[in-house]
Amino acid sequence: MKRLSLVLCAVFCMALACYAQVRLPGTWKFKTGDDPEWSSPSFNDGSWKTSEVGKYWEDQGLPDYDGDAWDRTTGLSPSSLKTGAFPGSELKISLGKIDDGDQVYLNGKIIGQNAGMVGTIEEGNHTRERIYTLPVDDPAIRWDAENVLAVRVYDRSGSGGMYEGPYTISMMGISDAVTFNTTSEMFTFPARATLKKTMYLESSSGGYHFSGTMSLKVT
Repeated sequence: MKRLSLVLCAVFCMALACYAQVRLPGTWKFKTGDDPEWSSPSFNDGSWKTSEVGKYWEDQGLPDYDGDAWDRTTGLSPSSLKTGAFPGSELKISLGKIDDGDQVYLNGKIIGQNAGMVGTIEEGNHTRERIYTLPVDDPAIRWDAENVLAVRVYDRSGSGGMYEGPYTISMMGISDAVTFNTTSEMFTFPARATLKKTMYLESSSGGYHFSGTMSLKVT
C-alpha cells in the first residue's frame, strides 16, 4: 500500500497548491435601490453609506428590507498574480455566498450572475459560491491598477446581502481546472495480492485542454 499512498499524497498536494491572492476590503460602499449607472467605474459613490461584507443586511440596520441594492469596492490586480500560474489560467474573483441573486461587474463590464446559474438574478441560489473568472487578456482587467467591482444584489424575502466570504482575487489553481474522478471504476483484484484502480483526470479550463487516466497497481 506504500506506493498507492505516495501517489495519492502527491495528487492531493497538487490539488491543494497555494496561489497568491489579493484580499478584497471587508467594508464596501453600499446603497439600496437600483440604477444601471452604478456599475460604471466612473460613477461617484462618495455619498453612499458603507456596509460590511460577510454579514446580512438585516444585521446592519436594514431589518425588513427586500429588493435591490448595490455594493461597490476597489482593488488591485497585480500582474505578479500571473507568476507561476498554469497555462490557460484565468483571473478568479471569489465573492462567497449572496442572498438571493447577483450580477457582478468589473470596471463596468458584466462578468456573470448567480455564479453561472440560468435565469434572472431573482432566481439565484443563496447557498452557491459566487466565483467568476476572466481570461488574463480580457480588456476589463486593469493589471497593476485600481479596479472597480460592483455587485447588484436582489433579495426576494427574508435575509439578504453578501453574507459569507471569502472575498479574494487570484488566479485559477489546478484544483479549479482539473476534475479528478476516482469513483467511476471500482478497485479490482486482477491477481493474488494485487490491487488495481484507474482514475480519470480532465481539464475544465477554457484555455488548457487535456484528459487522461492514471492507473495504480499495488502489490
